[in-house]
Amino acid sequence: MDPEKVEERTGAAWRDGRFHLDLLGTPYRVEPASSTIHCPPGDPLAGDSEFELLMLIYLIRATEIEPSGRWINEKQLPGGSNFFTGPHHLPTDVLQRRYGSDPLLFRRHCLELSGTPLDFGDVSFAFEALPRIPLACVLFAADEEFPARVTFLFDSTIEFQMPMEIILSLGHCFAVKIEQLP
Repeated sequence: MDPEKVEERTGAAWRDGRFHLDLLGTPYRVEPASSTIHCPPGDPLAGDSEFELLMLIYLIRATEIEPSGRWINEKQLPGGSNFFTGPHHLPTDVLQRRYGSDPLLFRRHCLELSGTPLDFGDVSFAFEALPRIPLACVLFAADEEFPARVTFLFDSTIEFQMPMEIILSLGHCFAVKIEQLP
């Protein structure tokens, strides 16, 4: 693919034979000639196959569509209510266990990932996951009546940016990034 066209389409800068793009505020470098993704030292996504697939599919498929500003959940995507069930569920369970009774820790970690507060649930934040790919995570903290619940929200344009299995990888990468924070 023509690197300049990929750069224009995705927002990933092309310099020194590499695509430079951030995932959740962390800089990564994708080097097509050596089939290598360069991660910062100690990055929890280094060598993660879902992360690598997310980055490659993003560079191949992302379009110039700007986000709509309208949030939807995965079940609202065409075919999403069937796809995001069983083994294809977003990693909300691990986030519920870690943050369900500690919304202040969730808030702190979301701020560390450069999140922007939203007004959903008890605590929610929006992130620029990748250029033109907003992601939000909403925590409904556990109380005496209800268990904790975490949901992901996506800009309504996500269906034009990546297939559902890569949306699943995006959720995985978010969970890995936030879980590694102390």
